[in-house]
Amino acid sequence: MKLIATLALALSLAPVTLAGDVFVVDEALGAGADFSNLPAAVAAAQDGDVVLVRSGTYSGVVLDDLGISIVEDGGATAVISGSVVVRDLGAGKDFLLSGVDVRPDISVTAPSLRLANNAGTVVVQDCTVLPPRVFFLGQWRVDGGVVGTIANCGKVVIVRSDVGYEGIESSAILSSPGLIVVASSVSAYESTFRGGIGLADDALPGHPGMVVRGSSVFASECAILGGSGGGATGIHSSVGSPGGPGVLFREQAGGPAAALTERETTIDGGPGGPAFCCGNPPASDGPPTSGPGTVQSTGTLGRSVGITSPARTGDPITITLEGEVGDASALYISFLSDAVPLAGFDGIVHVGAPAFAIFPGFVPASGQRVIAGNLIDWGVPGVRVYAQGLFFNATEGYVFSNMEVQTALAASVP
Repeated sequence: MKLIATLALALSLAPVTLAGDVFVVDEALGAGADFSNLPAAVAAAQDGDVVLVRSGTYSGVVLDDLGISIVEDGGATAVISGSVVVRDLGAGKDFLLSGVDVRPDISVTAPSLRLANNAGTVVVQDCTVLPPRVFFLGQWRVDGGVVGTIANCGKVVIVRSDVGYEGIESSAILSSPGLIVVASSVSAYESTFRGGIGLADDALPGHPGMVVRGSSVFASECAILGGSGGGATGIHSSVGSPGGPGVLFREQAGGPAAALTERETTIDGGPGGPAFCCGNPPASDGPPTSGPGTVQSTGTLGRSVGITSPARTGDPITITLEGEVGDASALYISFLSDAVPLAGFDGIVHVGAPAFAIFPGFVPASGQRVIAGNLIDWGVPGVRVYAQGLFFNATEGYVFSNMEVQTALAASVP
């Protein structure tokens, strides 16, 4: 509690310049709700506003140069049944998508999540992003569309999210890569990217978990997995097709080479598809990587930070710094974000200046340093608070954790 109070005092000295109003979205239009559908709330929102989403199923949204937060309320289950498109976000603006499931229906032809031409920071946190699907012959089946695309974006951060075909790839009609990254910089933490299964009737290869073209990707404690190869049916072929690569690198004309830096991340190809009959072996598994690109390992272990979010003034909150036993730990907090590699440090600096630090001590035998307290009153309806841990030990040196975004709300928000 004393550490929380110290942090509150420090942050209270900084102006909360990026605070905004809060719009409550509730499909049932319950008490305190402002809108029953998501597009209307987004249309009313301005930079810095929070769109707080209660349980329900909502239409997709397109955001043009709009730095807001779309956040699932605590205990809610919010599903977006269309695409989420964030484009042309200006420098100095941030967009946050937190907690929601993006599960388009079969009428959607665009990618489930499309980030394009964003100079500002885009954060996807605690989300599940699945491909378009249809209920056909008694089960949910995937049909075609790309799951996620990131193009011409300078700062994208993905935290604890699943993007791709995990859990439903066995019922695919058509499929695609999990995530396509073009001419962008992406940092991913504790997330899974999985390519789709090859089409069985035509024995098509599995798809890559991630396609990286002219981009840099930093992946910490992630899994990037190729999809399974298509199984042979004897109609077009009696031999199955190979699994997809974990990462497929592509060249970008006139652009930088594709590169991925990994920290405690699994990169695997998908299993080969089975043969038609007669005890023939399955096709070959996909490779971990394919194409003209580089993979570099930091050789360090991942670290993480987590904060109760969303939270209202007075709510109990917990800040958890997870590291190696004996690590010295620090927590940095800011109202601004950034994405800058720092020489001599492992990882990416995501909190912007000015930032304030507290030093909770060494990581105990449990592997977690926990700070508990209550959310203070920031004097505004809603604001994004960015947090990142820094850890040190003599073997690995300084290691940055993921960035965590807390959505802090006034007690008056219903």
